[in-house]
Amino acid sequence: MTSRHIAHIVDTYPLGQYKYIYDQIVDMEGKNAVVIAERFLGGASKKNFYYFRKFNSNLWLGKFDNLFTDKISFFSNLYMKSLARFYRDTLRNLNASLLHAHFGMVGYKLADIKEDLGYLG
Repeated sequence: MTSRHIAHIVDTYPLGQYKYIYDQIVDMEGKNAVVIAERFLGGASKKNFYYFRKFNSNLWLGKFDNLFTDKISFFSNLYMKSLARFYRDTLRNLNASLLHAHFGMVGYKLADIKEDLGYLG
């Protein structure tokens, strides 16, 4: 049987003020903790780290990116379907037994997936 994982899900990685926390999570020996990010800003890739897409942190590009992923409904719907498929497949493949995501946009994006995969609360 595949070991079960604790999935810590974040919007963007690494963000300076939280990077050390998530680095500690994925570097723990003997723990099945993983970090899953929607946007990866680049840098050294860690073990037990998964991301939906690599993101150029250029400020202009960030505003342009948000326009298509959050504001224009046609592109937003396509993006959300693709993101949901990534989360669903990754969590299923990891056999994650516990999800850790703060409510807000990350929790909102996981709400339907959580129910589809049978997570409580």
